[in-house]
Amino acid sequence: DILHFCSFSLVDSPAKYAVIKAANCLNSVGGSVAFDLNLRIRQWNSLKECVCEIDKIMPFVDYLKISYEELIIYYPNMSTKSVIDNFFDTYLRLQLVIITAGEKGSTIYFRDKSTIHIPPDITTAVDTTGAGDCFYGAFLYCISEASKNVLSKQDYKNALTFATTAAT
Repeated sequence: DILHFCSFSLVDSPAKYAVIKAANCLNSVGGSVAFDLNLRIRQWNSLKECVCEIDKIMPFVDYLKISYEELIIYYPNMSTKSVIDNFFDTYLRLQLVIITAGEKGSTIYFRDKSTIHIPPDITTAVDTTGAGDCFYGAFLYCISEASKNVLSKQDYKNALTFATTAAT
């Protein structure tokens, strides 16, 4: 029901073309595509190349996760509101954007301009490696397990809370 991948899959390789084909196929049969921007400049020749490849896949994406740090790199001179508005104006398939912000918690932005914010769980971080992957995996698990075709804002809030706890 949900295809999930991140920008690592978009570096020029056979995997890139498989991901693009899978996203297109899943869109055509009513499935959802979840993308974790997961910006790692070192895997690209330039930020411009990275942005170009991300822009090519975004028309297929239903759910986008991006960290606040990545947002600043990707859109250095824009406010969060402007970036979110731009995403929804440009990518008509996009249903929601999740911005994770570490000790400031995480927020879901919806196309209707509503938001859900969850503060972080209080903990002492030992190692944050994989926390974002765990977070998004847990979030996607919750929405894939929802028994309804149309999820309520409470369903999304529950998923965000679960994801926050899982990542903690």
